[in-house]
Amino acid sequence: MRSFNIKKGIAKAPHRALLYAGGVSKKGMGKPFIGIASSFSDLVPGHIGMRDLE
Repeated sequence: MRSFNIKKGIAKAPHRALLYAGGVSKKGMGKPFIGIASSFSDLVPGHIGMRDLE
């Protein structure tokens, strides 16, 4: 998985340190990272129905 690119290797130690400082546990580092994004905006009238999806 691509999320493992920042989880291994000496060159990525600063990245791991930031994740640990942010509260990610060692057990959590063994799991894949998943991001969820929403494009909802009050400014676009076509997004009215998207409020129900959140």
